[in-house]
Amino acid sequence: MLIYRQNYSALAHDRGPVALDPDIAWIDQRLGEKRDRKTDAPKLVPVAPAQPEQPPVTPRKPKPRSARPQRNYAAPILMEIERWLKMAGMPASKFGREAVGDSHLLRDLRRGRDPSSRVVARVRAYMKKEDEARQHKPRPKGKAVCALDLIPRIEKAIAERDMLPSRFGRNVANAPDLIDRIKSGAGIRHATRERIVAFLDKLEGRG
Repeated sequence: MLIYRQNYSALAHDRGPVALDPDIAWIDQRLGEKRDRKTDAPKLVPVAPAQPEQPPVTPRKPKPRSARPQRNYAAPILMEIERWLKMAGMPASKFGREAVGDSHLLRDLRRGRDPSSRVVARVRAYMKKEDEARQHKPRPKGKAVCALDLIPRIEKAIAERDMLPSRFGRNVANAPDLIDRIKSGAGIRHATRERIVAFLDKLEGRG
């Protein structure tokens, strides 16, 4: 099938002017105006929202750790020392000073101090040394006499003055276990008996 197309250039006369479509002209005008608005409009720069000003943060200093532990804590060595002191009749300050060179050792332990393993080892070594020295201490020579008849006076005197038996023995003969030995029937020297009587007279107001 052949398609015939008009060739205007071959014609003897010129082609007449083509009238513009008013709708197309209006569309071209609107598009031009739109392009002009885009080029003339100021470019908007995005601005970040203003952040509220925050006060300067001051770094918190860590609270100093208290050197004193909780009051309800008691070191295990404290009970051993208390029993030993009661048996030996030694003041707490003297014990701490001779054991570790700190006369406030017992006071700090009773307030909750947790001693180091080195301090515990020194304390136990001191108690062991004192026990061995007490056992091997030579007894003074002299005829032993019984003093069971003095027990009622001794018990009455220490009860009235709220005195520990170990303190009584230490004050009389520097022997905290003196009353226990007398009660067991062990003999004591005559000079020790005289010192006990003199001390009782002093406590009772006779001397």
